[in-house]
Amino acid sequence: MLVENLTEQRRGHLVKATLMAAMFLTLVILGTSFLFSDWHAKRYIIFYLAPLVLAVGLWARWRLLEHSCWTQYTLLLDGAVLLIAATRLTTGFLPVSGHMLFLTYSLLTIRNRSYKILATVLAVETTVFKLMLWTDWLTWALGVVLGLVAAFLYRRWDVRLSDV
Repeated sequence: MLVENLTEQRRGHLVKATLMAAMFLTLVILGTSFLFSDWHAKRYIIFYLAPLVLAVGLWARWRLLEHSCWTQYTLLLDGAVLLIAATRLTTGFLPVSGHMLFLTYSLLTIRNRSYKILATVLAVETTVFKLMLWTDWLTWALGVVLGLVAAFLYRRWDVRLSDV
């Protein structure tokens, strides 16, 4: 496997680069909010979009640190969750909340306590946006359900849990 073959030093550089990229992309996205005069657009970027980009980067960092637990199935599942969430974010085509899918999945599959707190806070924030501001129960519920199913599959395929 690619990451397993990396030396510890190279893996450390990759983890640091992932964290730096997450922070940089988040700052760029926050900067774009200054291009809009409409408060709704600014609110969407600052409170809804930028925090998720940071969370995805932090999630990727923790996944890299947990490389010894990967299987081909968990990697495919990670990719599928990211693909569905990104497709929803960029096209709005799928009837599932990409935010809730990713946050539910990542909350239940990452062991780091700090990340779990962040994912919980962002899931609550997303719930406020989806249910209170936009009254979008359908995509919210489908995102949560799909995230739970994906997390169940991940936990089933995770090598740390396979002998339990």
